[in-house]
Amino acid sequence: MLTGPSHHLYYASLHRRRLWLSHLTEAFEKKAGPDFLADRKRLDSSFARTLRRLSADSHLGIQTPLPLHVVVDDTPIDSFLTTLSEELDAYEHNLFELMHKAATEQSWFASLEEVSQLWGRELAHESRIALAKADAPTDLMPEPASRSLRGLTLMFYSVLQGGDFAWKPLLFRRRTDREIQYELRACPHRKPGGSLEGANLACRLEAMIYRGFAQAFFSDVEFERRSPNAGAYCVDELTLR
Repeated sequence: MLTGPSHHLYYASLHRRRLWLSHLTEAFEKKAGPDFLADRKRLDSSFARTLRRLSADSHLGIQTPLPLHVVVDDTPIDSFLTTLSEELDAYEHNLFELMHKAATEQSWFASLEEVSQLWGRELAHESRIALAKADAPTDLMPEPASRSLRGLTLMFYSVLQGGDFAWKPLLFRRRTDREIQYELRACPHRKPGGSLEGANLACRLEAMIYRGFAQAFFSDVEFERRSPNAGAYCVDELTLR
């Protein structure tokens, strides 16, 4: 089956999202009781095929490509990836539902925020190494000395959203050297299924990935995710102080 760079980029982003969910689950299970563990095992069993297809390798797929050819079947590649994304969304919805119901203290979610922010930093570190190895142009390397956020948005687009396979996942409202604002066209609130509480938790933790990623490059960047009224897109705002 023929695959192109956009397919590998998108598959890698799904793979990394699966790894993030694994880290969250591991942290949550240290606090939750046996009922959550049993429910999570049943959920994993229900999505066993999906999880296998996203766990073919343990590395992040940033410095080197993931072996997409190992997991694809005879389905057209675009259809394969779309279905895989939808199945992962469904798994994620159910997982966050379980977490929301099992949590007995709000402080549990603070630990998940920390896990997510550290995950964002890890992705940023891998991205920095990959850019250096590729001898990327300076406008793609968001070094603190440049004092420009523009290059950072390109990596948000490719590393966190998987590039252009999905239609315009980030729609920029403002993009300057010191200020960026964009709508998230594929944030958890925009995906079908699941409760509002589960989507709120997913979006809150996803935002920590973006914050950790950005602050790994710019320690003084201010990051905020706003969730407007129902029907509107969530918006991220980044500002260099």
